[in-house]
Amino acid sequence: MSPATLYDAINTLLFLRWGGSGRLRQALVDSLDVRPGQRVLELGCGTGQVTARLLAAGAEVCAVDRLDDMLAASRRRAPGATFVRGDVFEAEIGTNFDRVVLSFVLHSSESAGRLRLLRRAAAALGPGGSIGVLEWALPAGPLAGAAWRALLARLEPAPAGTQQILDGALGQEAARAGLRIASHRPLAGGRVQLLVLTPGAERAAADQQRPAAGAAVAPTGGTT
Repeated sequence: MSPATLYDAINTLLFLRWGGSGRLRQALVDSLDVRPGQRVLELGCGTGQVTARLLAAGAEVCAVDRLDDMLAASRRRAPGATFVRGDVFEAEIGTNFDRVVLSFVLHSSESAGRLRLLRRAAAALGPGGSIGVLEWALPAGPLAGAAWRALLARLEPAPAGTQQILDGALGQEAARAGLRIASHRPLAGGRVQLLVLTPGAERAAADQQRPAAGAAVAPTGGTT
């Protein structure tokens, strides 16, 4: 079984009780109020579950991932997107995006890496833009919380970052990245959190002073 196939299978099983993993991804897209023609950057597109839903909303999507197997699955799901093979920290992506998406990506890094990625996402935004984050969370109750911690410690290849996310690190890190939490809600019985982040007051004020200016990305439907 390929890594992409295994990833999708695990996602299906994990969230079956709460309507499936697709429901979580659709909630992320809906929370960002994506409109036709908007430019969306997806850092860490995985198998394209969010990518396909962004395209269905009418967005022009630039999706980044470093794994060939994941990109192949994404291209099958979302052939209309622009795909960039590369590290989410280093890939050339341009700026002035209306939305940036981080779906189950931040837990793969520890605090310094998450802060760097949040700052990169913020720098990629154009005026009025926002960032959507879908991440692990800890359900209420000691037994449910302990069981979920133990399961993720076995499933995730980066357990340290995952445990930090479960302990609530994202709020402070978002603030350090110059972002504010516009909305934050639990999904899947509290096992997942959905955040919408927007630039803080200083960046918002600066955006009002500058004219909008686009930046080129690879042609739609291509792969860099």
